[in-house]
Amino acid sequence: ICELTILFLFFILGYMKELICRAENEIVECYLKAQSIFNTTFQLPTIEFKNMGRTAGKAFYSKNHICFSPVLLQENVETFLKRTVWHECCHLFTHVLYPNAKQHHGPEWRGVMKKLGVQDIGRCHSYDTSSVARKYKLQKFTYKCNCQIHICGPKIHGKISRGLTYTCKSCKSILSLA
Repeated sequence: ICELTILFLFFILGYMKELICRAENEIVECYLKAQSIFNTTFQLPTIEFKNMGRTAGKAFYSKNHICFSPVLLQENVETFLKRTVWHECCHLFTHVLYPNAKQHHGPEWRGVMKKLGVQDIGRCHSYDTSSVARKYKLQKFTYKCNCQIHICGPKIHGKISRGLTYTCKSCKSILSLA
């Protein structure tokens, strides 16, 4: 590896470290604002940065944990910090404030987002995910029922292979491998 490559890698690592620090600071800002508005103490979550395909962030209620995509953070810094970080934190706040809430993006979560002043209350991000999209084509499996052909991905195929039964919504018959 040449010297220039090593310098470039150190630059990238330093930049990512800075972005992660900015994300952590944004989480602290979000938590301080939520504690002030809701007059409740929220425990700071554990945070992890890992590649999750096209998913920008994901909150895990039972673990008080949030995962973020480092690639999507790097490619969408300002929007990611102001939208995705707050979006995931609001999931954890909603879980504490409304433990019986039924929907992940339901009225309770939307209310928390509004009270915290988050502008974009949409369920999904609109980031360009071409850099993190699957590099391979998913295998498809063909199933049939009494009225049509069904195309299933590997996840459903695996469940059927392990004995789970799926029925057609139209004719109510059990799917079988074509």
